[in-house]
Amino acid sequence: MNKIQTCHSCHSPQPVDWKAGDHCNNCGDVVREDVSCAWCTHAVPNQKFCRDCGFEMVEPQLFGVARMLKDSGIDKLSLASRVRDLEPDHVAHYKSLYNRHLAVLDNRIEELRLCEQFLIYKHYSRRLRDSYLAQIPFDEATMAHLKSGAEGPFQGREEKLIEVIERSPIAETKTLGLLASVFANEVNWDGDFIARREREITSLFTRSSNPDLLVECMAAFASGSMVRILMKEKQFPFLKGRFADRTKQFLDQHWHGLGQQARLRIAPFVVRLKDLEQLDPKLQHSIKTSLAQATNNQDEEVQFSAFVANQNGKELYTIIEKDPDAENAELAARIICESQFPNECAKLLRIAHAGLQKLAFTILYESQNNVFRVTHVDPKIAESAVQYLLEDSKQEFQHEALYMISQVPGFKQDVIRILQQVVEKSGSPDILVSALHGSGDEETSQAIIKELLRHDLNVEILKVLCFKSDKVNFGQDMIQKVIDFRLSDQYNLDDHRHLTAPIIQKQLQREDEGAYYMTRSVMNGLFLQHPQQMYEGIRFMWKDDPRQIYIDPLNGQVDKLHIDTAHLHRYFDSPADFARGFAEMLRGLGKDDSQRLMWQFRTFWKPFEEGWKDFVSSERSIQMIVAQGWIDLLHNTDLHEPSRALGVKALANIMPCLSGDKAKMVKDQLQEVPKISSTGSLGREIRTLCEMEFV
Repeated sequence: MNKIQTCHSCHSPQPVDWKAGDHCNNCGDVVREDVSCAWCTHAVPNQKFCRDCGFEMVEPQLFGVARMLKDSGIDKLSLASRVRDLEPDHVAHYKSLYNRHLAVLDNRIEELRLCEQFLIYKHYSRRLRDSYLAQIPFDEATMAHLKSGAEGPFQGREEKLIEVIERSPIAETKTLGLLASVFANEVNWDGDFIARREREITSLFTRSSNPDLLVECMAAFASGSMVRILMKEKQFPFLKGRFADRTKQFLDQHWHGLGQQARLRIAPFVVRLKDLEQLDPKLQHSIKTSLAQATNNQDEEVQFSAFVANQNGKELYTIIEKDPDAENAELAARIICESQFPNECAKLLRIAHAGLQKLAFTILYESQNNVFRVTHVDPKIAESAVQYLLEDSKQEFQHEALYMISQVPGFKQDVIRILQQVVEKSGSPDILVSALHGSGDEETSQAIIKELLRHDLNVEILKVLCFKSDKVNFGQDMIQKVIDFRLSDQYNLDDHRHLTAPIIQKQLQREDEGAYYMTRSVMNGLFLQHPQQMYEGIRFMWKDDPRQIYIDPLNGQVDKLHIDTAHLHRYFDSPADFARGFAEMLRGLGKDDSQRLMWQFRTFWKPFEEGWKDFVSSERSIQMIVAQGWIDLLHNTDLHEPSRALGVKALANIMPCLSGDKAKMVKDQLQEVPKISSTGSLGREIRTLCEMEFV
């Protein structure tokens, strides 16, 4: 830290960031006007003799001449008089020699002053000058080293900061340039440079032992561009870990020695210390006082940092109102949304600035669509999302707005009303698709699905139904609508199979009332509507004793797929229609249909033989319908014997259930079944069946 300076007139102590030429903060006189001693090069008061080494001072304009003579070996006591005795041409010559070296040093000093214009302390260039001034004239190595950096002029040229940072031969200048670059917003830094700056400033803050540089780092971290780094490193809004430890240590040791400007600049950073309330009460009060002063500071960057530290939505929104295109406006909006300040978030959802509106919707949506969500958005935010949906013609953020609304208790009942109004205006179901995709509540999802029933199914609707099919019971009407679509002329195998098949499968796997409705619809589609198309959709899901579980909505009991009188009355409006459909699927089969026949037998006959007996016995009107189907199969010579033999097995199961006259009719028709060969197994099985006596 700087040595405390006192006024030469009233002896009052001056701020730490005092510099030569400043006026006293007590009496108003110039604190001290320094000149450089030509012997020791120290900055000392402009008096007859140097207060540090006792050298008889020479006029400031002869300083360089004196330094060149000293380098030639003239002693301390003789130097001043020898300088005064020089002829004018000798003076000019020595000045020229000296100035050649001084110009190189001044170039390095000016690049450091470029950095200082953004920094808290301004003594770095003076310190650099003092450290090199005594070395003039430089040796060749030093001269080459100092000349290797960027060339001026530097004043007012912020774009040269990157050159200073990359090329300066002075390590401290590079460091200070990095800190200065935080505040030089006019310069377009690339991503690699930003990442490097973040690493180096963080490293400097956590490792440096120089209190001045720690102050500069804190000021940088308080600025808008570095707040983003704190947010990324989970150090916002409170400092934790090494950041907190370093800050607390600094405050205990150095806060009270800081000048007002330094306190103003770093207060927005240090006030984020998580354990601030554990500090000395006087220290806390001093920090909070500086923060309050920063809030009213004319420097917009200082004021913005204070607003960020205060975590006050109203203050932050003033930054947006002032200039919504500014970099700090985007950061203010991000903090407002991440903190979910209700009034300001509501304004951002409807702001006439595309970038900030998108940012608001994105952050608020992600906060709700997060497994670690702490709470729902405030009702005021949800109300603003409602107004957006009802009033914004572009509807760019439908999905995000609807999701936010649907998650808020008390707003769920409004979602459908809003959707209906938007759909009426647009005539398109797109918003329903978006709403269903984002809905996290089954009740809301079911209500949206009910609204979708009014629209013809298309790829986009099928996609969202496919996405939701394992999360929501679609209900009887939508399930039937999906099945009807699959069996309609609109269905395209290539375009729609990958969407409808998962819907069927996932609704069946739910094992709830939706699984019952899907079971019923699949059965009707398979046996009454379009058997081949339904077969293609269900054959890999149901095969060889399908163990389909569901909840019967009639009684609320868990049940499973079964073929018997009671179940068929639940699955079909008329069990006789089922019998006819089943029999129809046995007729007209070609040699390529053997696999489908085997599937039908193994899936709907073999596992349920006892159920078929019950069904055939109790439903006399269908006895010959079922039997005739199997007889027709036996007459089909396009099929090979093993496939036709399935008919014998099926008839052997149900013929004991037939009345005598019907059993005789079946036997008579079996006598006419064409055999592949007189000695084949099919013929033997038919003869055996015909020889059986049935009561």
